[in-house]
Amino acid sequence: MFSKASDRSNGLVSVAAYGPNWRSLLFNEVEQGLAWVDERTNTMDGTALAREYLRAMAAMTVAHAMMGQSSSKREKDAMLMIGLGSGALPFFMETHFKNVFEMETVEHDPVVVEAIERTCFNNKKIPFRCVIDDAREYLETKIAKDSLDVISMDAFDGKGNVPEHLVSREFFRLCGEKLKSSSSPSSSSSSSSKERSSMFIMNCFNGVRGSTAREFVHVICARLEKSIGPVMTIPVYNQPCNVIVVALKRVDECREENKDARVRYARDTLVRLAREGFERGNAKEWDAGEKVEGIFWVVDADERKKTMREIEPNKNTRHFFTRTKKEGKYRGRNGTYMPKEFADIFEVYEGQITDAHSRDNNDDYDDDGYDDDDDEKR
Repeated sequence: MFSKASDRSNGLVSVAAYGPNWRSLLFNEVEQGLAWVDERTNTMDGTALAREYLRAMAAMTVAHAMMGQSSSKREKDAMLMIGLGSGALPFFMETHFKNVFEMETVEHDPVVVEAIERTCFNNKKIPFRCVIDDAREYLETKIAKDSLDVISMDAFDGKGNVPEHLVSREFFRLCGEKLKSSSSPSSSSSSSSKERSSMFIMNCFNGVRGSTAREFVHVICARLEKSIGPVMTIPVYNQPCNVIVVALKRVDECREENKDARVRYARDTLVRLAREGFERGNAKEWDAGEKVEGIFWVVDADERKKTMREIEPNKNTRHFFTRTKKEGKYRGRNGTYMPKEFADIFEVYEGQITDAHSRDNNDDYDDDGYDDDDDEKR
């Protein structure tokens, strides 16, 4: 339906139709998103969200917005979404949650915007705020410090890699600066409306133990923990080739272990809030609670060794790994690691090499995984 070369590292940008409804965005041969289009209007359906990893991102973002919220009037959460993809996630959020979020999407490639407008919106302008700019430059020059409640990133290039400058330590520090030091989700003064950490959420390709793809996840988690704050991971049960990574903005009062910002993100709490939020947004096609019920806390993330551990929060609360037929046979396995039998059956992404992977023997690194020059700058 569309094919055009890009000069922004995305290669050949194309859109393929599968039947009358599905539209698949590709950079070269790498799928970058899937959208459902109403064949009568040739316009994307904002209530449809096909990919499981996008559902997990949406559920976590809504649960975070609901954290501590009362029924009283509240300000919208300011959210920046990095990467347009097929437009399915930002349009879904705009369709169901425009009263909850003040949203803006930044996409660096005008060819991608053109492709989506032509094939998914009947040659009309995208019906949500989308600016064309490099995400890092946009954050540096257009976004005020301490102004965002959520940064959501799902950005890949024509090789299936996250652009290197969007996973650098400097970029994550920049994101930390733009995230609010604290955010009050409700105008109510009740004790149930305590201040809540702002959040960075990111989609990553996943891999089995020892794979380059999985080591990349470990490096990302280590960098986020250093640059933003405590990190959590969310398994994508029926699509384990992806994993969702979440970092909460560290604030002074949360530096002590017993005041870790993650203590408010118990599994049962997230399940309840996701379901409540989706009910308010009239998003009923799937159970949002199921998408966040297996969240883990990340501990001992080490960038140099490319390792980390995942632990279950609040082990004394209800355990959410009971299998049912509809939940998928890989549910609750190995933390968020991709099961080996999944990788044996399906062709999976091998993983990208970050700058950290090439510095194993570099003496410039100190014990925290950063080089000494970076420490001096900080």
